Amino acid sequence: MMDRLSVFLITQDPVLLDDFRACAAQRSLAYDVERHWPHPQIARDEAERRSIVFLVELADSAANTIDLIRSYPNNPTLVIARHGSEDAVCALHAETGCEFVIRDEAGRFISLLPTLIRKVLRERDREETAGDMLRSSEHRYEELIQAIPDVVYKIDPSGHFLFVNEAVRALGYTPDELIGRHFSEILVAEEVPRVSRNQMLSRMRGVITGPQSAPGLFDERRTGERRTKGLEVRLRTKGSGGDLVGSVSAFGEIAATGHYHADIQRRFFTGTVGIIRDITPRKRAERMLQRLSIAVEQSRAAICITEPDGTVVYANPHFLRLNRFRPEEFIGQNMFVLMQDYVQEETVEEITRAINSETVWEGDTIVWRGDGESYWSWMKVFPIVGGSGDVSDFVFFQEDITDRKQSETFLRERVRDQDDLLRDMNEQTKNCLEVIEGLISLRAAGLRGTPTEPELDGILGQVRAVSAVMRGLLVGSTPPLVNLDEFFQLEFPQVCRALNVPPEEVTAEIDLSITRVPAQLAVPLAVAVDQIVTVLIGVGRVRYLQVESGSDNDESWITIAHGGHDHLSTPDHALVIRIVEAMAVRMDGTFTHRDGATYRLTFQSTP
Repeated sequence: MMDRLSVFLITQDPVLLDDFRACAAQRSLAYDVERHWPHPQIARDEAERRSIVFLVELADSAANTIDLIRSYPNNPTLVIARHGSEDAVCALHAETGCEFVIRDEAGRFISLLPTLIRKVLRERDREETAGDMLRSSEHRYEELIQAIPDVVYKIDPSGHFLFVNEAVRALGYTPDELIGRHFSEILVAEEVPRVSRNQMLSRMRGVITGPQSAPGLFDERRTGERRTKGLEVRLRTKGSGGDLVGSVSAFGEIAATGHYHADIQRRFFTGTVGIIRDITPRKRAERMLQRLSIAVEQSRAAICITEPDGTVVYANPHFLRLNRFRPEEFIGQNMFVLMQDYVQEETVEEITRAINSETVWEGDTIVWRGDGESYWSWMKVFPIVGGSGDVSDFVFFQEDITDRKQSETFLRERVRDQDDLLRDMNEQTKNCLEVIEGLISLRAAGLRGTPTEPELDGILGQVRAVSAVMRGLLVGSTPPLVNLDEFFQLEFPQVCRALNVPPEEVTAEIDLSITRVPAQLAVPLAVAVDQIVTVLIGVGRVRYLQVESGSDNDESWITIAHGGHDHLSTPDHALVIRIVEAMAVRMDGTFTHRDGATYRLTFQSTP
C-alpha cells in the first residue's frame, strides 16, 4: 500500500466529511480525504492510481453508484447506505459485488470505515493477485496450445470459430482469418453433411444407434464416452492465390466434445472444443500397404514371411498352391523346421548359415511339395532389419523353375551335339583344304615358268587363307567365331614360305582391338588380307608391317601399313584390287589404299 491513501467521499453531507477526517486523524491514518458530488471530478489517469478509494453514500437509486463503479473498475468502492435502502443495496451488491455499511443515526459506523477500507483494499489486492495468477496460467496454457502440432479449435453453438491455434497454418490459413467463420469452410464440400450436427441429426431422427454406431460430429455437443473420437474427415487447404483447393489434400482425425459452463441452476452450452490431427502420411501409408497387399496376394511369386525364430506369420495364396499346403497346416509352423523335410539338405545348411549371419541367400534347389512331389525352385531368403538394427522378419521368395531347368538341360544337350557336329565339319573341311592345297601345289610345281603359274599361286594363297580361317575357328560358340590374332600369326609365315622368303626376315607388329569375327566375315577378310600381304612381301619386298583393328559406331576396320608407297596402284595388280574389293563387298564394307602406305578394309561391326 502507498504511504498516503486518497479517499474520495461522494456525499452531499459535509458533516460526514468532518466526522471521517476526525476519525482518521484520531487513528493517525495517512488519509487525504476529499468530498465530491455526484461524481468525483478527477482525471482518468489519477483515478487509475492504486491509492484511491471511493466512499459512496447511496442515494435512493443505485444507478449512479453502479455507473461510478463501472467507470472506475480498478478503484475499490465502499458504499454507505441508510436504513430503508436495503432493496437498493441488495441490487447494487448483486450487480457489482461491492462492500457496504449501514449508516446509523448515532454515527457509530464512522469508526468502522477504516477497518472496512483496509478490507476492500485487501480484497482488491487478493483479486489482482488471483487475476495475475490466472493470466499467467492462461498464458502458459496458450503457449502449450500453440506448441501442439495438431490443430486445436473452439467453435460457438452456431459452428463459427472462436479460437484456433497456429497449427492451422499447415492448411494455408492464419488463425485470424478463420475466427468468426463457419467450420465448413475448411472441409471438403462432400464432407459437411456427414459431420455437421444439424444435417446429420435431421437425417437420423428416430434412428436408434447406440454409442458404437453414433455419428461423429465436427460440432459435437456430447461429452464423456459419447463424445466424438477418431472421426476422419477431408480438409481443404488454401491455395497460393487465396483460392481453396477443392481436391483431397489432407486428412484430419477429429476428437471433439461439447463445452459447458455450469451455474447453480443450469448448464450453458458454450460451444465445441476439438483437435484435428493430420493423418495424411498415415492414410498414404495405409493406401500403399493396401496396394502392396493386393499385389502380394495376386502375385505369381510365392512369398512367405516368418518371425525371427522362424514362425510363419504370412504366406500368399501362390505360395500355398505351389507347395500344396493348406493355411491351417502351414501358418504358425516353424519354417526352419519345415525346410528339414521339404528342401535339399545342402540347401538347408546354406540357408541356415545365411540366417545365422543375417545375410541374403539365393539359389536353385529341389523342393518337395506337401504331397511328396518334387520340383526345381529358385529361392531367395533375406532378413528385414528394423529401426533398432535387429532382424524383425525373414522373407522367403520361391519360383517354380522346373520348365526352365528342363529347357536348360535340353539346350545344353543340343549345344553339345552341335559342337560335336561343328568339330567334325571343321576337321573334315581342314582335311579337304589340305588335300586341295596339296593338289594345287603339285600342279603348280609342274607349271613353273609357264604363264599360268601366277594364277595358280593366287588360287593357292586363297586356299591357304581359308585353311587358316578354319584352323582358327572357335567351335562351341554361337555363331562360330574366328580368332583374328591366331589367323595373322599363321598368315605371315605361311605367305613367306609360299614366296620362298624366310619368315624371320618379315616383322609384323599386330595390335588388334577386335580379336574375333564370325566365320562368314572371316573367310572374305582372310582372302583379301592374303592378296594384299602376298603383293607387299613378294612384289614390294616389304619386310616390316603394322596391323591394327578397331571399330567406330556401327563400322569395324582392319588396316595394314608399311610406311612406303602404294604397291597396289600399278596396273599389274588390277586383278588383285578387284579381288580385294569383291571381298569387301561380301562383308558389306569397302577397301581403300593410298601412299603412306595404308590399306584399309571396313566391315559391319560384330556384337
